[in-house]
Amino acid sequence: MNKKGQSSGFTYIVALLVLGVLAILFMVFNQAIGEYILPLSKTMVNASPYLNATENADTLSFIDKGSFFWDIIPIVFFLLIMVYVVVNTMIKNKDEMK
Repeated sequence: MNKKGQSSGFTYIVALLVLGVLAILFMVFNQAIGEYILPLSKTMVNASPYLNATENADTLSFIDKGSFFWDIIPIVFFLLIMVYVVVNTMIKNKDEMK
């Protein structure tokens, strides 16, 4: 019998709920970042009288790197949650076999 009060199915349900919440949050924040923050940031950098051409290009490339990180983070979260679910299921199945 499972002594922790959670079954493997409960772990899957919690993982699906967490993935759903993260997906909703990502959709909201991705819309805000992609439609408002990134264009505004690039416009401000291009219009800045204090940056020369090299600094301008460096800053724009830094903004692009940040947006790439934002695009890759849901995949990282998904993989981490799936690894957690698989490892947790293996541990619980091992405990139930005793």
